[in-house]
Amino acid sequence: MTDAEKLLMDRLAEKEGWYDCPKDSDGKRLGPLVGYAARYADKEGEDDVSLQYVGDTYVNCAVLEEDPRILHEIVFQGLGPLVKDLLENVLGFRKPLGLGKWAFCGAPEGGKSIASLLAMFFPGTRYIYPEKKVVKVADDTSREVTKLVWGRHQVRSCEDVVIVEDLLNNFSTTEEIKEITRAAGGKVMAIASLVNRSLKFDNWYMGDDNYALPIVTVLRKSIPQFKQSDPAVAEDIKKGNIVWKPKGEWYQLKEAIEKASNS
Repeated sequence: MTDAEKLLMDRLAEKEGWYDCPKDSDGKRLGPLVGYAARYADKEGEDDVSLQYVGDTYVNCAVLEEDPRILHEIVFQGLGPLVKDLLENVLGFRKPLGLGKWAFCGAPEGGKSIASLLAMFFPGTRYIYPEKKVVKVADDTSREVTKLVWGRHQVRSCEDVVIVEDLLNNFSTTEEIKEITRAAGGKVMAIASLVNRSLKFDNWYMGDDNYALPIVTVLRKSIPQFKQSDPAVAEDIKKGNIVWKPKGEWYQLKEAIEKASNS
């Protein structure tokens, strides 16, 4: 484990921001599954992606941004140096930093505070973020639909951009930011995050246009996610052994860990 990984893991443990479902020696769950933000349609071809993926592990990076001193420590001692190495050795500083030529774009919501600190780490760079615009309000049968747009902040023409997220998984937000950045005349050069839990993308992200973007992250850990009908989780789903909104019901996860450790 690198110093940067250890720092992040220690701070997540300190702030109780990491949950692994406890299991007995036979693999039976002693705690609940968790619901993820990523969703899917019940049947192939449906537009209503209302079902949540589920899994055994949840990383709550939000607890880090609640303490700016801790997040500053993680960025300046962990992520910042990694991004610097990427910019110098992979991208070769195609344009010098400063003078509005580079921007760190925070993906709503988790990437915003991290991107702001990265802009401090690299003096002369900008911090920007897109906003969520509601294009369809929620009703009794469907969720609210939003899209990302430039509003309070704008990308400058020919500006190089690093997309910043707290946790990477399906890269849908990444792809959307890449497209609106390109439409505004900028160019996404890299992706930075605290944790990359994707099963598909490791050090490089290949988007829909087959344009490869380097990924720099403090912690790379593949975390499986399951459809609710998957045999690996179906029994627990049927029993209701799941916390659908982990951030708001963290006490249940904490109780499960404490109970398992004391048994």
